[in-house]
Amino acid sequence: MGLSIDDFGTGFSSLSYLKRLPIEELKIDRSFVSHMLDRAEDFTIVRATVELGRNLGLRVVAEGVQDRATFDRLGDFGCDEAQGFYIAKPLEPDAFWLWLSAREAEFHIEDEPVTSDEPVTSDEPATSDEPATTRGPGGSLRAV
Repeated sequence: MGLSIDDFGTGFSSLSYLKRLPIEELKIDRSFVSHMLDRAEDFTIVRATVELGRNLGLRVVAEGVQDRATFDRLGDFGCDEAQGFYIAKPLEPDAFWLWLSAREAEFHIEDEPVTSDEPVTSDEPATSDEPATTRGPGGSLRAV
C-alpha cells in the first residue's frame, strides 16, 4: 500500500509534501485537467506537473479527463493514468463488468495478475464522483 496526494495543485496540497511524505502517486486536480486544452495556464501546469512527478519517480494520475483530445495529450506528456467521464462514469459492479468486456479492445486491456501493491477491489457500488481509471506502463496512457 502506498500514499497518494489527491487533488494536487489545490487546497492544502503543497510541494513540500513531495519531499516530506513517502508518496508513490500524484493526482492532478480536475480543475486543471478539464480545461487544459483551452486555457494555456492549465496546459502548462498539467504538463509541468506530469514532468515533475515523473522526474521524482511518482505515478501520475490526471483527474477530470472529459474527451479523447485531452486523453491523447496526457499520453503525449507521459501521464501514467487518467480518470474521467471520457473513460466511464461511476458504475455499479455488474455494470462495470459489462462496460469492461465491451471495451477491452478499445483500451487494449490485458489480463494481469493482481499483485500486493495493486488496489484491492470491492463489491461495493461506486460512491465517488470519480470515474474509472486507465493507466499504462512507461507513460503510455491506456486501460488495464
